[in-house]
Amino acid sequence: MASKHKQQKRAAGVRVHYQPGLSGEQEILRPTLVNVNGRSYRKLTGSTFGRKEGVETGTTQMGDPRGRRPVFVDDEYDEGEDTTVELQGVEPSPSGGYLIRLPIPSVFFKYIIGREGKTKANIEKETGCKLKIPSRGMEGDVGIEGPSTSCLANGKRRVEIVVWSSRNKEPPTHFISIPLNQPQVKKRMAVFQEKALAIRRNASGVTPAVFQLPAKLHLTLGVMRLFSTEEEEKAKELLKECLEKAVPSLGSEPAVISLRGVECMKDDPSSVDVLYAKVQLTDGSKRLQEFVDTVFAHFLERAPDLMQREFEREGVKLHATVMNSKLSLSLSHQETGPRYKAAENRQRPREGFDARGIFQELGDFDFSEVPLQTVHLSKRREYGADGFYKCVAEYPLNQFQTISL
Repeated sequence: MASKHKQQKRAAGVRVHYQPGLSGEQEILRPTLVNVNGRSYRKLTGSTFGRKEGVETGTTQMGDPRGRRPVFVDDEYDEGEDTTVELQGVEPSPSGGYLIRLPIPSVFFKYIIGREGKTKANIEKETGCKLKIPSRGMEGDVGIEGPSTSCLANGKRRVEIVVWSSRNKEPPTHFISIPLNQPQVKKRMAVFQEKALAIRRNASGVTPAVFQLPAKLHLTLGVMRLFSTEEEEKAKELLKECLEKAVPSLGSEPAVISLRGVECMKDDPSSVDVLYAKVQLTDGSKRLQEFVDTVFAHFLERAPDLMQREFEREGVKLHATVMNSKLSLSLSHQETGPRYKAAENRQRPREGFDARGIFQELGDFDFSEVPLQTVHLSKRREYGADGFYKCVAEYPLNQFQTISL
């Protein structure tokens, strides 16, 4: 007979996985914490699931091609705690029960349904709810219908966890950028490309297709996934808040970005995937690094579900990409729309290019200087009239502090 603890866990729609032998001590002692709609969960990963001795199978398992599925453990539960979730917007359903509507972006519908409808069927079976999901190609709320509000609470929690665990399966949509597409930089980028192509000496992979377009040159402060107008608006407000916190770190002296010299992401210059211009302030100070790290850290703290965590441990790597082997995978990296996405989604293996001649003859190339004046929230794969990424929001830095930039 199941213990009272387990019975209460099941009533709350959350089960605990007690399987030994999880991957590493760190996962047990310092697991990833997940906040889903105000509730905290520990995210663990196990390699074997099912009903075995000493194992309580988690109801929030998500499919993983490697056979490793995340298990979410409700950290807010305690023995005797009232696990009732307060629901907003409950209305009578046509069937005589109750109904709530969740504003979920359509990109997540396929994950809620699951392969052959299995995820949806499991949620309905285990919570006693019926899920109403808009048809393919349609936008709209996900309806959850059930005989009681406790069923609705369990169904709502399960759907929210599916949505949260699926976010990183979708490609990033936006990023925080510092545009570098000033006329003097674009002119020098064109010179760099001309010189690099002239000295390639049959260097493998050095073709016009791997060079970044001068109009798209930028610094990336953080990458995010925004799937609705509401998330986009939230990101805009948070970025403004981050800049209010970060701009004072620039001080009162002018901040001018110098782009000089090249580096790569690999130790082997004969097979390079990304070549980028070195970035620093002309006065040699660390003010720019402190500024971008503060922006990233504050945004991640305030909205960890929106921001990609790639810079979390080591800080933001300041770099301006000038060559990228991935650009050659598309039919033309100036294109947008279905042809561009089809080419990208084929996921052909990228092939590095030989940059030894570039390092030897252009290793200290001067791409010019850019005054730090503005930060953008940019949208990937959409472009403005100037060829730069579509600007969702622009923040002149002098509005946050009266300094000479």
